[in-house]
Amino acid sequence: MTNSSKAASKGAALAKKTNNQISKILYWIFVGIIIIVAIIPALSSLDIALPFRIYSVQTGSMEPAIKVGDLIFIKEEGNYKEGDIVTFFSGTGKSRTVMTHRITESNTDDTYTTKGDANTVTDVDTVLKKDILGKYFFKIPLLGYPINFVRTPLGFLILIFIPSIIIGYEEVRKIKDEILLKRNTP
Repeated sequence: MTNSSKAASKGAALAKKTNNQISKILYWIFVGIIIIVAIIPALSSLDIALPFRIYSVQTGSMEPAIKVGDLIFIKEEGNYKEGDIVTFFSGTGKSRTVMTHRITESNTDDTYTTKGDANTVTDVDTVLKKDILGKYFFKIPLLGYPINFVRTPLGFLILIFIPSIIIGYEEVRKIKDEILLKRNTP
């Protein structure tokens, strides 16, 4: 073998090794993202005692401060004041929903008047202090979209099915490589 062919062989081996390392890194980044996207809905829908709660924004009522698709973090506080953005229960019975709006007024009857920044009028119903889940303190833009998708039946299946196939494939490939290595080793 000539020096140039030895160098080419070493270069090809190095390129293969580098590609393999890049593939492993990308694989683990993908798995990490899937795990994060799977954990966030669980954290926000289960009643786990954490110092914060996580919600995905569904409407544009708080734009430009908070946009549709943002993932917002809220934490419970003892007192709320005018200007605070709060997440609260609105409505009763089956129409009870979670909303995030800004407090425009603290009322004397221990309720709050709220309004979405993009809305022209205040909310019809005032909010009781006990119905406030917490005050907004942080957001991750656009992360609400994949979180919302994961909550759908299709999203849940894809979250479980695709990673399972990828991980299963990788494990079968590793087992096959080990078997071939043992057969070729004297």
